[in-house]
Amino acid sequence: MSLAIYWNQLKEEHAIQAQAFINNLFSNINDKPEFIGDISITKFVLGRMPPSIEIVEIRTPLSAHKSDGETSHIVGEENEINKIPSDLLDVEMQIKIFYKGDATLSMQAELLLNFPTPRIVCLPVAATVSHFFVEGTASIVHKDKQVSISFLPDEDGLGPLKDMRVQTEIGDKKQSVLKNTSKLENFIVETLQTKLKEQLVSPRCISFPVNFNES
Repeated sequence: MSLAIYWNQLKEEHAIQAQAFINNLFSNINDKPEFIGDISITKFVLGRMPPSIEIVEIRTPLSAHKSDGETSHIVGEENEINKIPSDLLDVEMQIKIFYKGDATLSMQAELLLNFPTPRIVCLPVAATVSHFFVEGTASIVHKDKQVSISFLPDEDGLGPLKDMRVQTEIGDKKQSVLKNTSKLENFIVETLQTKLKEQLVSPRCISFPVNFNES
């Protein structure tokens, strides 16, 4: 059974929250190559094309996803659903997700020259990530006024983010520009795939609150 997604109801604030989440992933990298400096996400555009979602199973939640250090919380405004007792909405769904949409991610990075001294040269890099391909089976649990999302492990070991396209430009556009730096592009791809797998694949999950107004 397919599930309709009202993608056009997503607002700029949702893109900003996703941007902050991805920024946090890159800020917590401890093993960056020496030639890569700071990396920041400057803009995230959700695009107009929604994912395709197929419901596999709906049931009463057997147990909540693991927490205690294994849950990433998305901070934002709570959603409100009126006049429905929250315990009647406790539910677990298993769904299949397929996405090849038009979302784009804009990044700023630095390429460093560390000889004869560290950071003797710092080159600005603009990167654009697009053509995201997301596929997998996920469990969505609503329980105790909280929604948790976790992907099931898959056979290829990549996690839900299967592929993407990265384009880079080094230098000032008003002057000379060097395009397509493969080492940096490969690092961005591998980091996004690895970090999202670490955050989203069971037993890890992302969670956000849902406020039920029973008045």
